[in-house]
Amino acid sequence: MAGDVWEAVHWFEAERAVLVAAVTHAHARGWWELCWEITDAMSIALEHQWRWDISGQVHGLALDAADRLRDGQARAALLRNLGEALRDGGDDLDRAAECFSEAIALFRSSGDAHGESDALGNLGILQRSKAHCGKPSEPSPRPSCASGPCHWSAGWPGPCGKRR
Repeated sequence: MAGDVWEAVHWFEAERAVLVAAVTHAHARGWWELCWEITDAMSIALEHQWRWDISGQVHGLALDAADRLRDGQARAALLRNLGEALRDGGDDLDRAAECFSEAIALFRSSGDAHGESDALGNLGILQRSKAHCGKPSEPSPRPSCASGPCHWSAGWPGPCGKRR
């Protein structure tokens, strides 16, 4: 099983630029569902590899696509994912809180209790990080990912640079 996971991680790393191009192309062609679905599918891989800038780029296009579809469920999922990227990247914790709050409201209004609880949990992690750090807008240092994919672990600094 572990070999399969690493194979998938390496595949994603090799194909990341193609997937980003696919999202951009889908958006440019008006293929709204494809745009947001590819973004949603690659969100976890972007998160685990600390690709916050790319995540912000594709989520911006995907949110526009979800809005054009008037798809509140898609928007909620994308906002939750974008909130995670903003929180974990430490770039804009206030915007991350806004993303989680809007996602919570959208999930709640659609009756999606699982989505609502996930977004609530993520907002709780953000609030705990802010309280732990004391400086909500200080970006985190990032480890070098040159030797392989990066991910959060108990020993890495949180959004403010303090160890978890």
